[in-house]
Amino acid sequence: MMRTAVSEKFRLHIDNFSLYAIINLEYVSVNAKGEYSTKKEVEEYIIKPLLKQLGYSEQDYVQQLYLEIGNHNHALIPDFVLLPEKHHGHQSAFAIIEAKRSITRQKELDEALSQVRSYAKLLGAKYAAIISQEKVWINSTEDDFSATILGIPANMTDDELFSLREILSAK
Repeated sequence: MMRTAVSEKFRLHIDNFSLYAIINLEYVSVNAKGEYSTKKEVEEYIIKPLLKQLGYSEQDYVQQLYLEIGNHNHALIPDFVLLPEKHHGHQSAFAIIEAKRSITRQKELDEALSQVRSYAKLLGAKYAAIISQEKVWINSTEDDFSATILGIPANMTDDELFSLREILSAK
């Protein structure tokens, strides 16, 4: 496991003046392959910047929304709920995002899809997304979230980002 410094402390000399700059150190844990080590890092360094690129402000989504089920003994907690609304005790959303640290096998993807589908159905969301450090998968209510309508690498090209904007951009 490596720790990569995102910022650092340095001293700069200009002519006869010394300038000291201290920048808070923030470390991101990555393994030898350069992969994120936690789901939280995927949320902070992939999903939140992506939401900003899609036109969402922090007021346009809720992270870790607590959804009570039944007689309040059970709850579901989706990672990101885009454009949430609450009317007379009923909650709805435009899209749901489930964050995963890594998805490398079909079984992991199927389990994540089952999870995000349940959140999306409960909130009447139009789209359900799964985002890991490897890839972004988007599913739609049109076919009960069965088929992936867009699957692109997490480190997407401008064209892939454009395709994602066509589906998930803040309206």
